[in-house]
Formats: sequence, structure tokens, C-alpha cells
Amino acid sequence: MEKNLCACGNIIMSGSFACEGCLEDLKYRYLIYQRCDYHNTIGERKEMTLIEWLKNFEENGITDCGECVICGNRYTFMGHNPCPAPTNKEGSCCTKCNDEIVTPLRMKILHGVSA
Repeated sequence: MEKNLCACGNIIMSGSFACEGCLEDLKYRYLIYQRCDYHNTIGERKEMTLIEWLKNFEENGITDCGECVICGNRYTFMGHNPCPAPTNKEGSCCTKCNDEIVTPLRMKILHGVSA
């Protein structure tokens, strides 16, 4: 029996197009998509439901995946630069850690507040 693999190399559950970790990252990115307009500066923004959002990735594929160097969860696409967050690993971090850990640390440094 042939096993289907996610772009990250993890086994995909039957009836899905991505592993559980990558699906969680896509769902988090969808929440950001709902809050932000920066992603579409040309033309009108197309409102999408979560199902449409996930269907888009099912049809077009997930181009890159990895493991977050901060929390260890899976992320989709290229990830983010984790600097200045303390980590013992080289690599990228997920969008959630970027939003909740990395960006606040950068803002503290920018405004001269000790981290």
C-alpha cells in the first residue's frame, strides 16, 4: 500500500492533502488572511472561506514546509527569520511564533526596551 506524503515528508491522513501540522499552520495563516489586506495590494481582495482557502492549497500544492526552530510545530511555505528569539537551532520559525514571539522582541529592541 502506497503512502501519501505531505510536502514536508510526513504521512498524510486519508482524504487530506497535507499532514496535520501543515494543516494547522494553514488554518493559522487563514486567520491572518482574514485580518490583513497587505497580501493583495493590486486589485480587489477576494473573500474566501476556510474551505476555499484550504482547497486552493490542495489544488496548487504546498510549496515548502519545515519545522519551527522555536516551538517545533510544522510550518508551510518558507517560514520566518526567528532572530532575535533565543533558539539553539538554525532554520525558520512558524507564523504563530513570528507573530507572538519574534515580532514583539523586535519591537522591544526597536524601542529600546530590554528584551
